[in-house]
Amino acid sequence: MATPDLVVRKSQTPRPRPGIGSLTGPSGTPSSPHTPTLSRSISSQYGSPGSYRADEDYVIYKFGARSISAGFAGESSPRCIFQASPHLSKRDGEFLSSIPGQRPVSASQDVNADDCEFWKLDVRDQDLGLVADRLERALRIVHSAHLLVDGKARKAIVAVTSCLPHPLLELILRALFNGHIQAPSIHLLTEPVLNAVAAGVRSALVIDIGWHETAVTAIYEYREVLQKRTDRASKMLCREMARVMAATVADADVVNLPTISDERHVPHAVAEDVVTRLGWCENADHRPSGRSGPEAHLDSPVRLEVSPTTTIDLPLARLAQPAETVFFDTSDSLGHVDDHHLPLHVLAWKCLLALPLDARASCMARIIITGGASNMPGLKTRLLAEIESLVAKNHWDPVMSYGSAANARKDNTRKLFGNEEAQADAQTGNQTENFSSPASMLPQETDDITTQLTAEAAKGETPPVKAVVRGVETLGAWAGASILTGLRIDAANEIKREDFLKHGLVHLSPAI
Repeated sequence: MATPDLVVRKSQTPRPRPGIGSLTGPSGTPSSPHTPTLSRSISSQYGSPGSYRADEDYVIYKFGARSISAGFAGESSPRCIFQASPHLSKRDGEFLSSIPGQRPVSASQDVNADDCEFWKLDVRDQDLGLVADRLERALRIVHSAHLLVDGKARKAIVAVTSCLPHPLLELILRALFNGHIQAPSIHLLTEPVLNAVAAGVRSALVIDIGWHETAVTAIYEYREVLQKRTDRASKMLCREMARVMAATVADADVVNLPTISDERHVPHAVAEDVVTRLGWCENADHRPSGRSGPEAHLDSPVRLEVSPTTTIDLPLARLAQPAETVFFDTSDSLGHVDDHHLPLHVLAWKCLLALPLDARASCMARIIITGGASNMPGLKTRLLAEIESLVAKNHWDPVMSYGSAANARKDNTRKLFGNEEAQADAQTGNQTENFSSPASMLPQETDDITTQLTAEAAKGETPPVKAVVRGVETLGAWAGASILTGLRIDAANEIKREDFLKHGLVHLSPAI
């Protein structure tokens, strides 16, 4: 079959389309196909009007003892969460794990909790030079492998805890100023305030269950007015879980954590994995909560692999014992417990007790529980229930026990208030009118938002909730920093690169 001849037609000049420009040259002949260059961006034509794009001129960092969260402003979550590991201390080019018969230094059996963190809060006995090297290497990996940023100077937003020691804060600032992005300035923000911003409240009681310690911070009108701390935190929880598992291996009631050379040793990675996957917390009346199931299933064994050669069967009820012991143990008299070793609910109650009346009413109705261990099933419900029970039992009396003077105090209270009902009303704070009149005589600080809220409340709208124990969810400190950066709100503490490299943090510390 013959192939038909191709019909050659004379090319015609195409009509120019509006907004795009003609594809023909100056003489009318068609030019080579190319993408037209526009003087304006067309991304808004295809995106939604309310889209909130990332601002790559600001990089937000959240530094913790075990992880670094980093990302760009305007996003709802960080681009990466880099976890500390023993591999940060390994030299480049070390391949011991791939050599047959060789055991790497970072083997799970030889790794403890201290190897999986950037620093300790006690800076007296640790090598700060090693901490600086680990931070610089972690930031280099974050920038090159996850954020994919170039050498352009970008402002840094740093979210840190309020109680971070100055030597560690100086190492963080130096790593950012001398790092890959060469930040011209750094804005410092505190995590409790950012958690309140991410929850959409102006006042809150933030309970941050961290790795080394738990900090309870009272926020009133975006200001930190009080903070108390305890060493009952995630690190102690992992160690308690390791002791419970070691007790099952040894089949003994009294447990002493074995040494590393003992074959019954429970590795830190195994204990932490069990806490993350299977740990749970009972209710205030010691009933199962969360994903634990009915009470009939509490005796069901759970098979756990402690090591390649050791497997144990642990009852489901015992997986709730570490949280009960670490966070809510009140077996010792509270009068003999150190102030930095109080249970979480007692610490929160003492923090509320130390607040003024107005701040206490606002904070106790906006309790934010955050941190790594706060995601344990049943923990938030149990903590709120314990705080409510402690308030109903002790009310707002700072004396925990009157001893032999308890009966005399009851008689005096009965004479003062007349009956038991009036006594209960006075102790629970229902007679706040007697205290509000002296407070109203003092000069009050007002702003535009408070005035607007007062005007809306006068119109008959729902008044704000106060004087009840209530929990509030938050998006996290990193999301709060992203919100503030998107609103172009300047931080209270801004450190310039030239000032820091010239004077260091010593001369800037009074402002911080």
